[in-house]
Amino acid sequence: MALDKKKGIAYGIKYSSLNGVSLILSKIIRGLIIPKLLVPFSYGLFSSVSLFTRYLNFFDFGATAYFTKEVAKLSRDSDPLSFQRLVDQTFSTLVLGIFLSSLVLVVMGLGYTGENQEFYKIAIFLLVPIYGLTKIREFFIYHLYGTGQYRYHALLSTLVNYTHLVLVSFGIYFYSAIGGVIAMLMSEVLMTAIVLWVVDLRP
Repeated sequence: MALDKKKGIAYGIKYSSLNGVSLILSKIIRGLIIPKLLVPFSYGLFSSVSLFTRYLNFFDFGATAYFTKEVAKLSRDSDPLSFQRLVDQTFSTLVLGIFLSSLVLVVMGLGYTGENQEFYKIAIFLLVPIYGLTKIREFFIYHLYGTGQYRYHALLSTLVNYTHLVLVSFGIYFYSAIGGVIAMLMSEVLMTAIVLWVVDLRP
């Protein structure tokens, strides 16, 4: 994918604002739909999965945030070696984080003996590929933002948000809380494949 040509600040603000509004709307819609599809107990189970994902974010070691800041300083046309080095280093860090998070989740899944074991054991094991795919997808999308490709970034981010919303809603409707977690995995598989197809990290 070719880089967008340099445009004014208004260009970046426009697409960043559109992306922000889209994200807020998707969260509002999700907040209205999901509780209506689940009984309170099942809603509590599904919502508790987000606690795992919040703590798992520590396993990226801040690599994506650092990448977004540093990649904006580089030109993959005039300095392809430095650009590729940053890409390789960031991706290596993410792979390490994915590996460590997978180990933690597997141990938690095997050792969990608390309440609602059937749900949590399945959900925890599903989080292994969900987290890995999420971090890979985010890395590629952050590349778009860091290199000023705001339009592509906004479009892909919006597609991710609403694909996730639709699939999770259907998953919950048909298979309750665990269906929502399965749909999260389906959403990540689909959107990661699309992002990898669209975004080109090669210098």
